[in-house]
Amino acid sequence: MQWLGAVTCLAPCLLAAGCECGYGNFLDDGSAGTSGGSTYGPPPWTSGAASTGSGASAGPADAGAPAGPRLAFVLHADPAVGADLEARWQRLERLLDDLAARNQGLPVPHHVTIMFTPNWGRAMLADPAKRAQLAAWIEQGHEAAFHSHTHNHAVRDGYTNAADLFGPDDWNMCMGDPAQGECTLDAGLGSVQAAVDEALGGRPYDIRFATIGPQGNDGPVPGGRNECPPGQDPPVADDHGCIDGEWTGLVNATIAYQATKYPGVTEADVGDPQALLGTSFCDRFGSATEDVYSLPIAPFETEAGSLAVSLETATAAFEMAGPNDFLGLVVHPVSYRAGPSAGYAGDARERIMALLDAADAAGLVSRTLGEIHDGDDVGDGVACRDLR
Repeated sequence: MQWLGAVTCLAPCLLAAGCECGYGNFLDDGSAGTSGGSTYGPPPWTSGAASTGSGASAGPADAGAPAGPRLAFVLHADPAVGADLEARWQRLERLLDDLAARNQGLPVPHHVTIMFTPNWGRAMLADPAKRAQLAAWIEQGHEAAFHSHTHNHAVRDGYTNAADLFGPDDWNMCMGDPAQGECTLDAGLGSVQAAVDEALGGRPYDIRFATIGPQGNDGPVPGGRNECPPGQDPPVADDHGCIDGEWTGLVNATIAYQATKYPGVTEADVGDPQALLGTSFCDRFGSATEDVYSLPIAPFETEAGSLAVSLETATAAFEMAGPNDFLGLVVHPVSYRAGPSAGYAGDARERIMALLDAADAAGLVSRTLGEIHDGDDVGDGVACRDLR
């Protein structure tokens, strides 16, 4: 994949917590399989295991999605630059260090999906130590994926594939050159993919999962700029049409699957554990000619927003989950701290560890989104699992 240019963005949420915001396929022997026209092979946890024929892989028994409730714990590395990105990187390292420490006592380790926004790609490209850490995380079974705040997000990051539809994003300035295509989602995805390629020394690893948007930040866009959809008053930030405008170009050509908000979960039922017992599903965006396999995720209580799920609700959902249920939760490294943050009044680090304790007690092990995709034979998304 070609890196489309150096991109940096400046966002007002740089110092704020809770700005709510791939499936990596990697072969040890450098060979690749194909699925739906996309070249990729067994994912990183299989160490080159033979492909099942659909692009999915039959990995070790302790690595794939379990034959029971599926749990995904996703990390959104939100937009940041300079010292703020360094602070967030340190929190990401601390979170994964803590996870590694607790994994040592478990028969099956927790795996997570790390969704990097464009600035993190540039930061990793500029820093060999960060690339080495990224390679280590991938070797541990974690997954690198893509995330970006676009015009349908209450706090945007300046990257868009739909500038002709939404107009210039002058509220959050991308510091690249729009004339050179450096402020597009495609350029952002290219920077993250290039960082992964550099980290792995050219060993094939295609980013397959992304969160574009994301959906779920309802309400007026701050300052009234780039309302979505155009002309609506008040604008609705998570309208499906906005994602349609962004799902084009390299994003459409290379991203096979998406993680998005739970369909139908509202402020009224966010405290209902039954609402978290979801399933994969199929959706269609923009330039896509085939349905996109989708997994729902919801912010944990350490994040800002009215749809954040409490520890008590998540614990109850873990306990009642049946073999065909999927549960997805997301946190941001910026919120991983001892003491209060802008998005959470309590000890976020303690509560995130308590969330994993609750999963352990219920016999649930976090899998990457890619692992869950590969083992999905029960969700509504099975119908579109292997289309792209």
